[in-house]
Amino acid sequence: MSYRIGVLICYFCSLTMSSIANAQDDQRREAAIDKLIQVQAETANSFLDDSTLEMLMFRFRKVNTGVSEDIWHQIKIDVKLSLFKILTERNGPFALSVREIMPQFTTDEIDKLIAIYSDPLFIKYSDTALATMRKPNTILAIRIAIERSVVEMNDSVIKRGLKPAY
Repeated sequence: MSYRIGVLICYFCSLTMSSIANAQDDQRREAAIDKLIQVQAETANSFLDDSTLEMLMFRFRKVNTGVSEDIWHQIKIDVKLSLFKILTERNGPFALSVREIMPQFTTDEIDKLIAIYSDPLFIKYSDTALATMRKPNTILAIRIAIERSVVEMNDSVIKRGLKPAY
């Protein structure tokens, strides 16, 4: 009888320990996912440059003529912070999209992704690539590529007996 009680106690102890270990693993994983979202969002936040923010604020500027540039600068800061917060909140589009792909990654792999996004060399590369994408010659090359693809889309549509859009 005491042997059975001892086995039951050991069994319940092992279940309890296993549950505690799983809970700790789940907490570690959640923390890693949250950290990955944060470091990726910080990288994505650099895409919210002045020209992007100006496009967002264009209509507001149009109906509020005569407002000083200092006020618009403060509004731009507010807009950037607000947009970043909305995109990255727990149920926001950025966080949801990251969380959707996380089941295929182990917690250790998520930690490696965090290390990559946090690596100074990767940050330098990302910042430099973004700066290059903002240069007038790169913007022009992108616009030309878009125009060429529109011409090819028109050709494809015409080839199939349809009316071109342009």
